[in-house]
Amino acid sequence: MANLFLSTIFSVLVLSLLLPLNGAQRCNPEDKKALLHIKASLGNPASLSSWNNSATDCCTWLGISCNTTTNRVITFDLSDAPDMVGKPIPSAISELPFLQWLRLYNLNLTGPIPASFTKLKIDSLDPSLKSLSKYRA
Repeated sequence: MANLFLSTIFSVLVLSLLLPLNGAQRCNPEDKKALLHIKASLGNPASLSSWNNSATDCCTWLGISCNTTTNRVITFDLSDAPDMVGKPIPSAISELPFLQWLRLYNLNLTGPIPASFTKLKIDSLDPSLKSLSKYRA
């Protein structure tokens, strides 16, 4: 009976140590790569300092949320970031194939909407981008 008790306690301890490690690595590697590409194309703004290669979970980065089942990026919201105003629209956003919600409000992004955006299946698009649709590349 004592062995069963000790075995149960040991199993619970091992599981409690392993679960946080799995949760810390829920970011999809391809999505993380795309997000770092986006950050670089925006000139590595200070407001995206949480976006770094050493941070394991990109799902917790500023403006990003992921599907809890697939761990793919579904929300991208960088609205009102003063150090990104007037930058070109990052074409690497189209490298997030599961993106459902895109919001870049009050950034006054410049240039055409990248043609690669046609690959995206976005449910909710920032109204400011809709008004730029006539400028598609």
